[in-house]
Amino acid sequence: MSRRSIEAGKALAEELVAVVCAETGQAPEAVVAVVRPIARYLDREYGGQTVYKKALKRESLILQIQRDLKNRVPKKVICRVHGISPKTLYRMLVDNDLSEAA
Repeated sequence: MSRRSIEAGKALAEELVAVVCAETGQAPEAVVAVVRPIARYLDREYGGQTVYKKALKRESLILQIQRDLKNRVPKKVICRVHGISPKTLYRMLVDNDLSEAA
């Protein structure tokens, strides 16, 4: 296993832990034991491949972004998690009057 693969696996596990903690409110220590095997599986099965997820409807995406903004998730993370550019996020903030949530 290359160093790059190990770092990618660690980054995936850290991101999954952050998402689970944000969604459930649990402490990272409680989540790590569950997330690590999942991250190892994903790395082993899909490592190096581009994985596509089904796009959300715009209304659902806006609701998730509102939730993330209320939870004070950094805008850079919101863009990465939802697969949108900063420009698109800004446009959604302005068009849907979400600026006060930011």
